[in-house]
Amino acid sequence: MSKPQLENGYTRIANEILEAIAKAKLNGSQFRILMIIWRYTYGFHKKEHEMSETFIAEATGITKRQVRRELKTLVDNKIIIITKEATFTEARKLKFNKNYKEWGLFNLQDTKKTPEDKLDLSPEDKLDLSPEDKLDPQKRKYKEKINKVVVEQQRQYFINECQKLFGTVDVNSVLTLAEYINKGMSAELLLQAVLKGKMKTKGHRSKTFDYALSVVSNWYAEGKKEISDLVDSKNDKENDSYIDNLFDVSSS
Repeated sequence: MSKPQLENGYTRIANEILEAIAKAKLNGSQFRILMIIWRYTYGFHKKEHEMSETFIAEATGITKRQVRRELKTLVDNKIIIITKEATFTEARKLKFNKNYKEWGLFNLQDTKKTPEDKLDLSPEDKLDLSPEDKLDPQKRKYKEKINKVVVEQQRQYFINECQKLFGTVDVNSVLTLAEYINKGMSAELLLQAVLKGKMKTKGHRSKTFDYALSVVSNWYAEGKKEISDLVDSKNDKENDSYIDNLFDVSSS
């Protein structure tokens, strides 16, 4: 049974904004996208944050094509602001516009949905299947089984490496981080966050994993899933500084 607690994290939203949103003509997809943008901006005490369409699609369960369409509607109606366009190494930065008097409230309508959207599937979101896979369900099941095995191997590798680093570890903390492997992040990238946390907290076991979880959450929001996705960008340094202050550790 889940027992969410404020001390585990919360998002501060002004009542005036909630009242304005209640009157806005948002469809369900637009509202879900807005929730995720609030979560990864206000939820981290930030005004803006890097968020890719892929990340928003995975976080909301909406197809990437529909995310692109609904996000454009939110931007066109000045509810969401793009503060920095995407580059080859970074997703674009998004910001919620709290000045609701600028919103195009009465222009927001449900966008036309295709049969694929109703099924929450678009051509680009469907599994990448070869003609043989489409004709051979058995082969498709085999591929899915192999993928599950690979994920489990990655999870076990991550858990074993954490035990090597600390000996005894808090199982819940490790498993919470390991869940990001199910979301497509590599075990090596998670270990990089743990090593970073260990260095920053000077080996404090519980603080290490709390720190690592904050780092991984930021990386995931930015669409980083492999070691090769890490870049020494200004945004990374700002995130490090914020997390350092949150855990009362000095930057190294």
